[in-house]
Amino acid sequence: DARTSAVGLEFRPWSSLMLRATHSTAFKPILSYSAVQNPLERTASITDPRMGGTRYVVDTIATGGVPPELAPERSWTTTVGATYRPSSSMNVTLTLWDTKFRDRISFLALQSIIDNEALYPGRVVRDAASGLIDSVDGRQVNISLIRTSGVDLGMDWSWYFGAGSLHPSIAATYVHKYEEQLTPESALQDWRAIYNRAGGWAPKWKVVPRLTWEHQNWLRLMVAGRYVSSYQDAVAYSSGPMAGRYGTLGNFWLMDTNVDFSLNKIFARSPFTDVRLALGATNLLNKLPDYCVACGVSGYDSSQYDIMGRTIYAELRVGL
Repeated sequence: DARTSAVGLEFRPWSSLMLRATHSTAFKPILSYSAVQNPLERTASITDPRMGGTRYVVDTIATGGVPPELAPERSWTTTVGATYRPSSSMNVTLTLWDTKFRDRISFLALQSIIDNEALYPGRVVRDAASGLIDSVDGRQVNISLIRTSGVDLGMDWSWYFGAGSLHPSIAATYVHKYEEQLTPESALQDWRAIYNRAGGWAPKWKVVPRLTWEHQNWLRLMVAGRYVSSYQDAVAYSSGPMAGRYGTLGNFWLMDTNVDFSLNKIFARSPFTDVRLALGATNLLNKLPDYCVACGVSGYDSSQYDIMGRTIYAELRVGL
């Protein structure tokens, strides 16, 4: 028997200002598709901390079926915010949020389960005689508690003039808290601005400014930025001039641009109702990932960085 609930309140002291608050609960079991699959077994190379860091290959259960004692997710979310619209061309939003996850279903890195063997009884099976690992159950686990809170900010406005219209906007998220407890017996850890490959984490700031210029219906130019504030690598360097110190990641901008224009004047006598050409680039400044010790064999944090670098594209759209 599972229940979810939601309640919301809105109050408008003036026509230009709306105050709002919500509270909701949610419930989510493991996906049925995953639960009915047969367990998929694989081999993996692991490092055994109980054997002095010896590296060897073990059997693992990667996916499929329902892991022992896996509980459904539960969550509670509260928001308080305001929307201010002083004119039809300007909009400002502010939202404070607080979310609590209980028993979040998540995959952990296989090595993290081995490194924290005592927290996950039954997941690591060892040979009684040699003490070596025979197999590891690497399927989903319940993360006992995740508590995160922060604020979302947004602003957009429009200016209209003879050369067209200009539409600047900015969206930003500030994370005030990101705490995680892997199991009820483990300590509560703060993962705000610290990379965590074993579970969740968040940078303090993410900011997305955008500027769009439009001229009638035949030309649109957009430039957007994506900023991620600095955060700490979770594993220290083991050698070199940085040995024993933690690297700093983040604190970078990615810039994207796009121009979209109509070719109808060129193809005025064509049978098509609309012919448009779009040209653009993502990661225009070709910002490449910083090295991340805790990120394993990939060597970079794929949740924040893009390994592809600058990408240029073109798109032709034809309407019949």
